[in-house]
Amino acid sequence: MSSVVTTISSATNSQFKIWKSLTTSKGIKENNQFFLMGEKLVQEFLKSPPEDFTPDYIVFDRDIPEKTDIRKTILSPELFKELDVLGTKSPLLILSFKDFVVKDMNLEPKGLELVCPLGDPRNLGALVRSASAFTVREIILTKESTHPFLPHSVKASAGSVLLTRFTKTSLAVTGFSAHTS
Repeated sequence: MSSVVTTISSATNSQFKIWKSLTTSKGIKENNQFFLMGEKLVQEFLKSPPEDFTPDYIVFDRDIPEKTDIRKTILSPELFKELDVLGTKSPLLILSFKDFVVKDMNLEPKGLELVCPLGDPRNLGALVRSASAFTVREIILTKESTHPFLPHSVKASAGSVLLTRFTKTSLAVTGFSAHTS
């Protein structure tokens, strides 16, 4: 891959506008991309990337020390601060993912499945971290759910969202009944 480094210093840049949209659930859904923020999470990902994600860009606000084949972009300090919503002051990794499949709620559960209507990204991240500890097989996101790849969700999950299987349903939390044995 090319070692060319792109520099962006204008908020009107089309690539920057896409990246800015990744701070919202809508932008993440439209682009099937999200930010991985925080030096530790980024380094862990680069050492052992989960197979369901593709690193597209690594974004910096200064000289680039990273030796990687991922496309590199340097943003002006002001633009970098706009994207670094967690205030990490460390490189931001932009990852692509495949959209979540739609869950057939008529099928019997296979293992421990969790239906999640949480709209707050921090609460969703904390729930994912706990669900991971209890070996939940799948988290089913309802219509009300926020996106699990929002920066605050990823942070609150301590990266567990990268290892969790998510599906989605268009049903509201009151729109279905639980299976009972």
